[in-house]
Amino acid sequence: MFYYHGWPSSRLQARLAHHVAKDRGIRLIAADRPGIGKSTLIRDRKLDDWPKLMARFADHLGIGKFGQLGVSGGQGVMTDAEIYLSKPEIRPEEITHPIRYWHGGDDKNIPTALVEDLTAKMPNATLDIVDGLGHFSLAVLRAGAAMDFIAQRST
Repeated sequence: MFYYHGWPSSRLQARLAHHVAKDRGIRLIAADRPGIGKSTLIRDRKLDDWPKLMARFADHLGIGKFGQLGVSGGQGVMTDAEIYLSKPEIRPEEITHPIRYWHGGDDKNIPTALVEDLTAKMPNATLDIVDGLGHFSLAVLRAGAAMDFIAQRST
């Protein structure tokens, strides 16, 4: 399972979910995004290059099928990767594979209405708003549920 770290952060953020993945027998792979942590800064490289880099990385590792878990700013990267790996320039209405989106009811970074609007456009998306959790507490406390969901669909 590829883990896409939040912003600002690095691959080290995946340490928060390592024990959860290990308990489930999941191999969790986290890489720094371009120009972050130990990733080489290439001046012309853009965030849009990330999906192609991850596809090449998966090929290099011999991984044909994998799950993706994005946290905070990593969710945008994950969505970009899903789009790249399926087809370019896709609208939310065209995303038909199952997506489970957990959102903290007390999240001060991303408005709940925005998430509700986005997930309502995706025919197979399920939105779980978890009362009492915020932006980062949700990522830590719901990591197991997210990994279980992804693992069920990645086998």
